[in-house]
Amino acid sequence: MELSIAEIEKISGFSYKTIKKRLENLAPIRRKGNSIFYESRDAIPLLFKAESEGRLNLDQERAKLAKAQTEKVELESSKLKGTLVDANELAEAFKKEIIAAKAKLLRIPKTLAAQYPTIESSLQLEDFATDLIHESLAEIASSKD
Repeated sequence: MELSIAEIEKISGFSYKTIKKRLENLAPIRRKGNSIFYESRDAIPLLFKAESEGRLNLDQERAKLAKAQTEKVELESSKLKGTLVDANELAEAFKKEIIAAKAKLLRIPKTLAAQYPTIESSLQLEDFATDLIHESLAEIASSKD
């Protein structure tokens, strides 16, 4: 059955603008003067489908809220147990460790120059450097800030 927009307004209670907006992707079956006609079996479901999509489903919203609350409690519990660490705190601690490691490794050349001013061979220097690097790495590994 074909219906004009005016007839659809009377039947559905929707305004002219709402009907035009919701039926914008539906091709009219005919036009007569200023009247636009649509097939009722195509137009009516589109009007009410858009209406039901805009409504909140109370059960779904309650389920979403309960899930969010559960996740929040689990996160707080993990943090209290110590199984969860704040990302910013972890990043700051890691940054400090990297800075300390950099400083320890950068002092190796000065230490070599001060302790071994008269190196006889490159192999001897390599051995001293290797020892200092291993010493520094062991110090970094054992440090607990």
